[in-house]
Amino acid sequence: MASLDLGRLLLGACVFTAACGSSSADGDGSGGGSSNPTADDGTTTTDQTLPTGPGSNSQGTAEGTMGSADTTVGTTMGSADDDPTVTGPGPDVPDMPGCGGIDFLFVIDDSGSMAAHQASLLASFPGFIDAIQTSLEGITDNYHVGVITSDDYAFNEPGCQSLGDLVTQTGGDDALGQVCTPFAEGNRYATEQDDLAVAFPCMAQVGTDGSFIELPVTGAIAALDAAHNGAGACNDGFLRDDAVLVVV
Repeated sequence: MASLDLGRLLLGACVFTAACGSSSADGDGSGGGSSNPTADDGTTTTDQTLPTGPGSNSQGTAEGTMGSADTTVGTTMGSADDDPTVTGPGPDVPDMPGCGGIDFLFVIDDSGSMAAHQASLLASFPGFIDAIQTSLEGITDNYHVGVITSDDYAFNEPGCQSLGDLVTQTGGDDALGQVCTPFAEGNRYATEQDDLAVAFPCMAQVGTDGSFIELPVTGAIAALDAAHNGAGACNDGFLRDDAVLVVV
């Protein structure tokens, strides 16, 4: 089963972690917010403009709003009034020795003010994927694409409604309100075998009925811990030892 050294997980607009089977988790796997992950030399980030939205973690300190579409990562992910077109070269992809694919984890804020931002993210996604594919041409065409929200998500599949669980169905105000499964390979995340132009909007339009206490960092850590990625767990198979992890 894949595991992740949380010290290598720098959560920002877009982060590449290219460890590919060389790291292991030092935490207790609880997915709590008591640790503040920092990057070491093994993490390469793209040029980015980080959001400064409100929110707090379980200790009361502020967490940035991630996945709220306030970022620039090779594509424009600004406000809903922006033209969601590619604004420059694709992300600076790190060397991938021993890496057979990429695991994309999108952390989307589902609090009450996020409808316009979600719309902007959805509009930007094709350009984002095009930029990624251009950067990785000749390297890999093997993807996992998963979505989580910034809090517990009551509209998700029963049994997978906790913080960090991959989204497979949506509901509530401003949501697409559809069941996204089954995906092509029978998992709770999409792959290159799926039509991502259809699968991603289904997962990502999570609506705006979420808590005003936004926990994107805590959620991302939870999504990658052992409890969520064990056999039969809600994120089983998503995180791979031989893949680069990209958190958006």
